[in-house]
Amino acid sequence: MRILLSLVLAVSVTALGVTPTAHAQDDSGAPAAAAPTEGEPAAEPGLEAPTVSAATVGAEIAPNGATTDSAAANIASADGGDARAKLDQMGAILRDFGEGDRSYRIWGSLMFIGMGAALLPVGIVMLSNAGGDFDSDEGFERNLGGVLALAGGIGMTLGGLLNLIVTQPMEGLLSTYEERIKAGAPAEQTLAQLEAAWFEAAENERTIREVSAYIGIIGGILSAGAGAVVGLTADEGSPSSQYLLAGALVYIGSMITIVGARQLWADRSPVEASYRAYQRLRSSAPQLGFAPTKNGGLVTYGVSF
Repeated sequence: MRILLSLVLAVSVTALGVTPTAHAQDDSGAPAAAAPTEGEPAAEPGLEAPTVSAATVGAEIAPNGATTDSAAANIASADGGDARAKLDQMGAILRDFGEGDRSYRIWGSLMFIGMGAALLPVGIVMLSNAGGDFDSDEGFERNLGGVLALAGGIGMTLGGLLNLIVTQPMEGLLSTYEERIKAGAPAEQTLAQLEAAWFEAAENERTIREVSAYIGIIGGILSAGAGAVVGLTADEGSPSSQYLLAGALVYIGSMITIVGARQLWADRSPVEASYRAYQRLRSSAPQLGFAPTKNGGLVTYGVSF
């Protein structure tokens, strides 16, 4: 359970001294809810969209006739002083995941291209030695190895080239971050734009992961079921290929189902994992702001846990 407490201290400077007042509110402006009791399980955090800073909570109780709009604007401006620190925290996470994706893309692609380039001449030589006869069963079997080697070499080379050209989402976010930092863009604006882009990318990756996982689970179950039917309907006079087909369908279907289930519940993409890490860091970081008022000041302190 995520509870946001905003402790607002309004200080009025008068001739008689200082008069403090304190209020505790949640992020909707209502009194803060009670904390969860000991032993109560906490809900698994989801992907939350970027929200308005907690420091803006409590602006309506600004003292001495200050308007709520001006108080909120002052607090938002004061909270912007922390934007640079938050941007540095974001940059650390983006570099951690983005540089890893960049290294995998470059070196992994070069490895695939090299392996594909090595398989191409092997396939050509195998086809040349086999004579190129595909009409007879014997000739087809002799040429099958060369065809597979040639197809594998072409596929690995093209796949490596494609992977080398297409950048990963985390690389794009990291590049945007680095460009805006070098350009000296305002920290508040950069933080807001990157948070929105990061959230959108994480949501897209989550949707793709879940859809592909469901497809894998359903396809795997159907494959294993078909293999079971083929195996159970075989009799003593059935050819051995029927038993081999049944075993292959059951095995492949079971593996696909297991992979799909893990992808659905355990494996998250780097974009999702990094955004969740940033989300927890953002939620736990205290937020402090100060806004001057007519005869005093408004200090805000927000903590999420």
